[in-house]
Amino acid sequence: MVDAEKADYLLALILRERERQERLRQEGRFKHTLNEVLIQEPEKLAVIMEEVGEIGKNVLRRAYLVSDGDPSTPALLDELLQTAALCLAWGEALVELPTHRRPER
Repeated sequence: MVDAEKADYLLALILRERERQERLRQEGRFKHTLNEVLIQEPEKLAVIMEEVGEIGKNVLRRAYLVSDGDPSTPALLDELLQTAALCLAWGEALVELPTHRRPER
């Protein structure tokens, strides 16, 4: 069963990370974000896989198989949220909703 309270909390954190990514792009710290339709899918996949690699490193740190970096639960959650936000951005590039069908916030 889905814990709706935790899911809502996590979805809010993912949206916050998504907004952070856009802000960094606007500040020139990121060249682009994955919601841009002109970015090729292999490049988008490479960005997401790099983040998945960061998740993997954190898991190995937590299992004491790698000694560098932060093995904490918040560090793992940060990597998961960053990856989820990247996936959300890619999804934004694939989905076009008519304005009358967009859910209200």
